Amino acid sequence: MKKIDAHVHLTSLLFPQDIFPQPHENPLDGDCPKKAFELMEKHGIDSCLALAGMGISVLPLENDMMIKMAELAPDKIAGVMVGFSQPKETPWMYNTKDAADEIENYMKNPVVKGFGEVALSCLAHMTLDWGDIWEKLRPVFDVLAAHNAPALFHTGGFPQFFVPGAGRVRATRALYYSNPIFIDDIATEYPDVPIIIAHAGVQGFYSFGNYSDMAITVAARNANVYIEGSSVPYEVLLKCIEDPAIGPEKVIFGTDTPAFFQYHKSPSTGEYYPSYGKTGPGPETPDHYIVDLENIDRLPITAEQKDMILGGNIQRLIDAKKE
Repeated sequence: MKKIDAHVHLTSLLFPQDIFPQPHENPLDGDCPKKAFELMEKHGIDSCLALAGMGISVLPLENDMMIKMAELAPDKIAGVMVGFSQPKETPWMYNTKDAADEIENYMKNPVVKGFGEVALSCLAHMTLDWGDIWEKLRPVFDVLAAHNAPALFHTGGFPQFFVPGAGRVRATRALYYSNPIFIDDIATEYPDVPIIIAHAGVQGFYSFGNYSDMAITVAARNANVYIEGSSVPYEVLLKCIEDPAIGPEKVIFGTDTPAFFQYHKSPSTGEYYPSYGKTGPGPETPDHYIVDLENIDRLPITAEQKDMILGGNIQRLIDAKKE
């Protein structure tokens, strides 16, 4: 069975030159896809899903660049998860109908497999409550339901990016909306849309609190919700496997390549946990495959069940998408 990394960013803030129109005609010549494919080859990963960066705040041409990459390298890219465009200054003020129409247009492309990486925190603002955000997302999920297309959500906190001399940063409730609990409402209303909780509520912080338990509870409550394992410590992954309402059939392998935070070893347990606190944005590209693959290999499950996690589960979901 093919090994598929379900969480790879081929256009990334890590390599700003890859976000904007390339000086060359082939976007695969960018530093970001080169680095991602290098790591995949090193670890025997057959292909990946290319995700929009934070999903609903896509940068210029990001969707089209990913689609072109997938068309040029179908052996390396199993498909693309797209996002919709937002106003740069006020992203929570996007036009709901335009967003749904944009996603509908992309879903007709066989290369496009779903919607993501969706970050509810990218829609966050101190004046917006959950009901307002969900109301604006619902038309997009009507489109996904019609195409039987999955949605992959970012969960867990991400770092504050402070610009020296810029003064105070406007509060956004970003951490609040990084809680996976909100996904329960979506999964309940759209039981036929496969929903993938990326990071299981753990993203980039050594001490991740109870968000992982929220992710596990949402996945256990809803038959259509899956857990994706990038940034997820072994103990959390083991909880998912041992939960009788989740198990190996609802866990999906991903790495968030080329994520720029490091894993750090606990001196008391010997386990590895992610942390943005020691490594901020920059040119560093740590190899997450080392930890993420080892965590799966350690699980007390059969080889067949590991194959499900490493590729079978995500392959089943993207194969079921209708154009």
